[in-house]
Amino acid sequence: MMRFRKNGFGALIVLGILLTLTTACGGGGGGGGAVIPPGLVAAFAGGNPTPGAMTINMTSGPSNGSTFSILVNVTGIPDFFGAAFRVTFNGATASLAGSSAAGSFIDVGGATVNFNAVESTPGTVLVNATRQGMVAGVSPAATDLLITLTFNADAATGGNVFTFGTAADREVRTCATANGVCPALNDNMLTWSGGTMVAN
Repeated sequence: MMRFRKNGFGALIVLGILLTLTTACGGGGGGGGAVIPPGLVAAFAGGNPTPGAMTINMTSGPSNGSTFSILVNVTGIPDFFGAAFRVTFNGATASLAGSSAAGSFIDVGGATVNFNAVESTPGTVLVNATRQGMVAGVSPAATDLLITLTFNADAATGGNVFTFGTAADREVRTCATANGVCPALNDNMLTWSGGTMVAN
């Protein structure tokens, strides 16, 4: 269970386990250790190419051989402050390689931000991306990047489905002002769209 904790010193998304937080723009690797078949080429395709308002979705980022990236984007969520969620997939054919906050739309105005991604078990990545402190949220211009996740394809597959888990495993908060009042959005208001990785 994830929950969002706010106090006078800032905001922190608690991922349901004790994580050692990496520096902003960093990330944790995952499963690892797999022997990748020579010549394996991976590709990711998002399942929602035209997201509507109140959507968090995955789209394809740069790829190189067996390594591929997923861009987690936000569309039409005003005063977006931060999010915690799980990315779930088949851990037999993919593993987390890292993450990046470069270009994130919430990393503006000199605010302190926290980004973290850890593969807690094969096929489950815990992610948080949030502003911290007594600052307002940021409204995306249209569809804007929140965080980039990079994965390794560890075996050939005709379709490894990536999702955001269930409503119990994710949370989005918004802050209209810098007064520290950051309500959680009802998950029924949001659309979460994943995608599929193939490797051969």
